[in-house]
Amino acid sequence: MALTTFAAVTSSVLSLGLLAVAQAPFENAFSARNGAHLAVQFDSSKVTAAQAAATAHAAGVTEAAGPYPIAAALDTTIGTDCPKKDFAGHDNGPITVTTRPDLGSTSGMDQLVLTQGRWPTSPGEIALPWQHYAADCFGDSVVFSSLPGKPSFKVVGFADSVTDSATAFATADGFARLTAAGAKSDEQMLYRFAKAGTDADIATDKQAVAAAAPAGAGEGGHS
Repeated sequence: MALTTFAAVTSSVLSLGLLAVAQAPFENAFSARNGAHLAVQFDSSKVTAAQAAATAHAAGVTEAAGPYPIAAALDTTIGTDCPKKDFAGHDNGPITVTTRPDLGSTSGMDQLVLTQGRWPTSPGEIALPWQHYAADCFGDSVVFSSLPGKPSFKVVGFADSVTDSATAFATADGFARLTAAGAKSDEQMLYRFAKAGTDADIATDKQAVAAAAPAGAGEGGHS
């Protein structure tokens, strides 16, 4: 019985240790990059930028960032300039585009990280997470196939958000190209809360943010 108990306790300790090690990389990255506990998208036809910003004072919010313009679920294809013919012209799936005053900022909430290439500097350039574009086509174009005129952007960087706040990052002028082509621009806010350790906490936090905005303005939020 003693040996069985010892083995069971040892197994439990090892399991907990492995779980902690498995979670540590994300926890460390989330902390280092000041990830947001919650990202909420507001319908720009129902809320102004000032009203979205005012939700930073919702109950339980300890820090907020935004509003940032965001255009969600835009269908894309890989440009025909990709030398890998198996990928050229093929569906690249929907992506969500945003812009920030400083894409490469190392301060503030949800600091974006560049993993390859560089940040966009012109209206015709964009950065994507590597999961959302074929690596063999890096440096070539992505086409917004669902928009009139199908605007094309050169993929100059692979980048990501630890909050998963968006799946594409453009300059302000680049984002304006998309809205000029017909993309709907909404407002995104990022939040950190005093309590956000459980699903129940996050649900309460979402309700507090929704209550601080005009009725029906929130289009979606994720943690």
